[in-house]
Amino acid sequence: MEKAKEIISSIADNLFLKEPLMFDVFCSHKLVENPALKTMFRTGQRRIEYNPALVEKRPYCADGLLKNEILRVLMKHPYQRVPFNPNRTALKASSDVTINSIASYETFLQNASHYNLKENLSYEEYYKEFKTIFPEEENPVSCQATELWAEDEEMSSSIDQHINNAAKNRDWGSIPGHMVEKILAKRKIKMDYRKILMRFKTSMQSSLRCLTRLKPNRRYDFDYMGSRYKPLVNLLIAVDSSGSISNTDLENFFSIINRFFKYGTKSIKVLVFDMCITQELDFKKAQTEIQITGRGGTDFQSVIDYYKKTNSFDGMIIFTDGYAPPPTITYKKRILWILNNKLNYEENHEWMTKLPGSSTTWIPDAV
Repeated sequence: MEKAKEIISSIADNLFLKEPLMFDVFCSHKLVENPALKTMFRTGQRRIEYNPALVEKRPYCADGLLKNEILRVLMKHPYQRVPFNPNRTALKASSDVTINSIASYETFLQNASHYNLKENLSYEEYYKEFKTIFPEEENPVSCQATELWAEDEEMSSSIDQHINNAAKNRDWGSIPGHMVEKILAKRKIKMDYRKILMRFKTSMQSSLRCLTRLKPNRRYDFDYMGSRYKPLVNLLIAVDSSGSISNTDLENFFSIINRFFKYGTKSIKVLVFDMCITQELDFKKAQTEIQITGRGGTDFQSVIDYYKKTNSFDGMIIFTDGYAPPPTITYKKRILWILNNKLNYEENHEWMTKLPGSSTTWIPDAV
């Protein structure tokens, strides 16, 4: 089976020369031979397994199929958002269709139209559709291909670090722009999302009451399950899209916005602004593709005035670099200013915290 190792080594050499991000992800996993596999490659539990006989039988497919597994890792399919007791046939099909929709190479995978499904749905949306198409786990190959998939927060953070390095160095290789946007949207910015949302905590907790054995019941101790609550908030978010805001800043802003849906946010109204409000977007779930307009100067007054006119939000978050005249605020409603990096936070947080109802923070590890 030495020939299989040579084929994979040749693919890895090509990744090293042309695909630095994919090569980094490949090297972050242990390459393990598994002759029992019914598919050529599979990923999970921090390893890439391969069937040497299948690699040697179909060497012309090996490059594309190995890239599929690397792209799965970049999209965090094996390490994040793995449902409890999943339908693994549906899980594999939804991952395949998602990968095929963004890859620029020959994937040897089916597209959405093959299953009479809409194009450009999210991974989670495809999973819901495929659970209907495949109500039973009838495909042993698909089940085996995803049986290593499980939540791994540490590995997800490691993948984010590879993505951040590629973004910082603009070292994406031949990965096309639309694929870069999808990968960046899956990053998790290291912030305390619960703490941010607790600033806007309301009396609407009870609809997100969860039972847990990790917390004693106040009346019956551990004889009955205790309760924990997630904050359920309705947010207004203003995103500065002026010329001083970089594309990386915008990617960070919307990555954070997407994460809020993991922590009890039911809906988000997004105002994109520069000198005035240029877009109003209603989010009911995380978004992977967003077209932003603006890129002029900056004036906070338009979003401050918008917030004043409505009482339907629990609070407002403003993403910005802070470089604009302080707005006039004549009310005391909760506002959190999130600066794009620590340097701009240090330059602007003093005047921001003097505004009624305002508090400030910054995005860590941003430059």
